[in-house]
Amino acid sequence: MSEMQCGPSMHLLHQRLLAYPESPSPRGLDLLALLHDLVRRLDSEATPDALAALAGLPLCQAGTVESTVVDLDEAEFARLYQQYENLDAAALDTLEQETRTALDQHGLANINTPDQLKAETAEPPSALLQMTWLLADDAFTGATLFASDLVSLLCSADTLMAQAHPNRQDEDQREELIRLALNGLRLKAQGETDRQARDRLLMVSSTERARVVAASRAAEERAEAIRQALAEQRAREAADKYTRE
Repeated sequence: MSEMQCGPSMHLLHQRLLAYPESPSPRGLDLLALLHDLVRRLDSEATPDALAALAGLPLCQAGTVESTVVDLDEAEFARLYQQYENLDAAALDTLEQETRTALDQHGLANINTPDQLKAETAEPPSALLQMTWLLADDAFTGATLFASDLVSLLCSADTLMAQAHPNRQDEDQREELIRLALNGLRLKAQGETDRQARDRLLMVSSTERARVVAASRAAEERAEAIRQALAEQRAREAADKYTRE
């Protein structure tokens, strides 16, 4: 009897990851709300207690951005706004240049434009963000999923793979992320048996490869230590024999 439900096709899930949006990914409370909605969508009986662990995810922590908003009364705001409206393009360029010159004189010219800031702070989406995007596909709504499995999968997403930011353009890394998601939810890809699903996960698992490499290296080191010990023992025996003769 099968232990795993039939899930979406691998082709569909590969296409889903390749369609990951280029817009900035949600962070902080926005991401937390999105994860809550995702879990409740896939398990309508999810409880607040089941969702609680999501708040501990680093990407869900509320930021401590210092506010740059200046409180102005209505009359002052109206005066400044009117002043701004009366400036033409040339005057605005002059004002901007004067401001930058003043900032430069005080060593404060290191101010990035929004586009520069976005370019400097942008980073590839993490395994968590990519997995969230993957699970939001409508193909998962037909399966019987449980909040406990979903939350456990999302909380461990960033540690399941060897890559902190999987490259979704790399087919092997894409395959690994998809199979980890399916396995964590006790699903198998469409058309696969339970055994095929597990075997194929092992084949693409970067952590399994790392474990095998580490085990092989340890075995080689033990074999080398044994060879060295035997060589030293033979040398001692030869020296003893020579001394007796």
